[in-house]
Amino acid sequence: ARKLYTLLVAPVAKQLTGVKRLVVVADGSLSYVPFEALPVSAERRLMEQVAVSYAPSLSAVAALREREKKRKPAPRPLLALADPAYPNTKQPPPALAAYAERGFTFTRLPSTRREATGIQS
Repeated sequence: ARKLYTLLVAPVAKQLTGVKRLVVVADGSLSYVPFEALPVSAERRLMEQVAVSYAPSLSAVAALREREKKRKPAPRPLLALADPAYPNTKQPPPALAAYAERGFTFTRLPSTRREATGIQS
């Protein structure tokens, strides 16, 4: 992994300074390399330094960027479901029964209510 980093990323490491997102367009067998997992140092991976994503070609990246510029805002508002209230009974509803048989328990998630309210405002 370190050799791959030295061959593929190290030559452009200076240009990555301050970059938050790296789009990799890998060819052939390089498309199997998980660039985000390459070691920058003994303690750090590339994914800790920059967000890595992949594209099939530069023309695809250009087309996606152009499409994003023309994109209109979503026509519908977001529906966020949060802090579900599960029934507190010994007999779970049918949709949850299979999970309960395997030992899963369902509890409320109060933080999700704050998250959904935060999105709303």
